[in-house]
Amino acid sequence: MACITPVKSVEEALNDNRTVRDEFCVFLYSGKEDYEEQVRSGSRVFREMNDLQTNGLDLFLGHDDEGQERRKHVRINWYIISDWKALAEMQGIVGPTGDYFCILCYCPKEGHCSVSISEYPLRTLEDAARYVTNRQDSKGHRHLPVMNIPCENVIIDTMHMFLRIGGKLLTQLIGWAIDQDATEKLEQAMRDIGIGTFYIRKEATQQGPSTFKWKTLSAKELKKAVKMLPDKMPQIIQSIGRASEVKIDSLQGRQLTSILNSKGARVPKLISERKALLKTLLGGAEMVTLPGRNEDAVEIEVRDIQELWRDLPRIMDIPKDPTLHHTYQREARQWAEKFRDTTYAEDITPYIHYFACHAGAQLQQHPFLHFVNCETIEKKNHIQTRRYHLATQKGGGRNPSKWAEQLMQIENRDLYAAFHGIGQRQRRQWTRRAEPEDPGYFGGSGSESDAEESAAEDEQDHDDDYDNTVAYDGEEDD
Repeated sequence: MACITPVKSVEEALNDNRTVRDEFCVFLYSGKEDYEEQVRSGSRVFREMNDLQTNGLDLFLGHDDEGQERRKHVRINWYIISDWKALAEMQGIVGPTGDYFCILCYCPKEGHCSVSISEYPLRTLEDAARYVTNRQDSKGHRHLPVMNIPCENVIIDTMHMFLRIGGKLLTQLIGWAIDQDATEKLEQAMRDIGIGTFYIRKEATQQGPSTFKWKTLSAKELKKAVKMLPDKMPQIIQSIGRASEVKIDSLQGRQLTSILNSKGARVPKLISERKALLKTLLGGAEMVTLPGRNEDAVEIEVRDIQELWRDLPRIMDIPKDPTLHHTYQREARQWAEKFRDTTYAEDITPYIHYFACHAGAQLQQHPFLHFVNCETIEKKNHIQTRRYHLATQKGGGRNPSKWAEQLMQIENRDLYAAFHGIGQRQRRQWTRRAEPEDPGYFGGSGSESDAEESAAEDEQDHDDDYDNTVAYDGEEDD
């Protein structure tokens, strides 16, 4: 789903809280999330957006007292805000695991752990047009961007950035808990802070050996965990030493990739499959030797991990306060440097690179960065999904077809019914008919019987009118 959020000024974005009603759907398509599918589905929309970006919009406001036309020319500046994968596809560049992965600068893959702001040049539309035709050195450009929007207006969504960075912190903690046989302590700590659905357990894989898997937290649960778990960390794990042998199940994705590459093995896509493959290559062993580590030295202190966890939500909340915007770039870079130096350099993800190198500069240029994000769009997706499935999209709803197709079908039925007046019958106008005077039953007065009949007629007509107000909602077709 692609939506537009109109914002007249920075002041409006800062002062007015956005709701789901402020999102206007541009197009909804069912298909793969790739460049070709987006061009096929939204090419007409993209052309119109390019035209509005270049020429603006002329509005007719009516006539003045002298009969002259009143017009206004509106300039439109587009911003693209989404998660990393969607932005990379729209910009026509490689994904977060490819070389020259960053959507804003030409940072190579081997420099992913760099948190220097000015070390690599920024991307431009002119560079994209030049590099996309260079087969020898494309700098990550595979296609031209779907829209001619300045690269500085391409923004990573703050919600997805927090979820990905917070998820990395939680994944590290789970790995250390597995290495120290403290998974039950971590599960109990989760229950103590009100997250009762979390679990860690061993499950079989297609490769044979079992690996640990755990329940993924929702956005609200992850925010609660990042905020409340640091106080319980001393009861969960101990300081992480530079042991020469560690459990394979505690390794992170990049560590597994490095070890498998050193053994000349093909690296599977899923981390669980990487762990299972490494165990198979080692003859079913649960431990692996990591080079360059001393047995006795302490590598990571628990108090340093606690500080990283506590600082992240505080820094993420800086965009909410305009008076602190000037500190965001410095605070984000310092946090990323401490994360790299305290934990592992290979755990620096593209989101952490963007957080340290680009988020602060974009906040200075676009002060409304926090107030225009994907939270309301995700809420709209959730509302539309629950409207049809009466639940989430898990299981495909009532039909085996794709949930996006089902949403489009019900919206098309609603539109067809609205255009053709189906389920929206007009009320018939009720009129009292003139009748001769009734002498009344059993020779009595006719006033009481007339009153009773009139009341009955009124009640009956009222019920008919009330029934006619029931609108067609598309739920009866199935």
